[in-house]
Amino acid sequence: LSIVTGLVQGFHDEDRLFSVGRDRVINIWSLKLGKHVHTIPTFEEIESVAILPSKKKEYLVTGSIQGHLKIWDPLTSQ
Repeated sequence: LSIVTGLVQGFHDEDRLFSVGRDRVINIWSLKLGKHVHTIPTFEEIESVAILPSKKKEYLVTGSIQGHLKIWDPLTSQ
């Protein structure tokens, strides 16, 4: 595990909490269950995360230590 560098709560699904850090993964947590439910490998050290909501779903935007921005679909892990 690494130091958490970013946290964001889901927009459409407020039960979800997304955390990022320098361990090269996005961790997805269930607030209702109080536990980790999924991991998305990023292959980069992540410094920040934000929610990009659309009408029916939400995407995550991450910023890496290398200066890259990526958009992720948390449902498909891509």
